[in-house]
Order: sequence, then C-alpha cells, then structure tokens
Amino acid sequence: MCIALYVNSNRVVAVEERPFKLTLQPPTADAMKDKLDKEGHIAL
Repeated sequence: MCIALYVNSNRVVAVEERPFKLTLQPPTADAMKDKLDKEGHIAL
C-alpha cells in the first residue's frame, strides 16, 4: 500500500491510500553487461 499526502499551505488537506505501483524496472544482467562492454561502466 502507498499513502499519498496532499499538502496545501503547510496543512494536509487529503490522504489517499492506494496500491503501490512500480514505475521503474531494474536493469537485467544482459543489459548491464552490454552497457559495460560499450561504455566500460554502469551507474547504479
């Protein structure tokens, strides 16, 4: 669960509880190896 707080003028005006949604995908081992081969480093 994720809780979102909406703040207005330093006051909480709404609280919403909703399911967590993953928006970033972790890199695969193949993608990391390709980047290492091409660029020589990976930023984690």
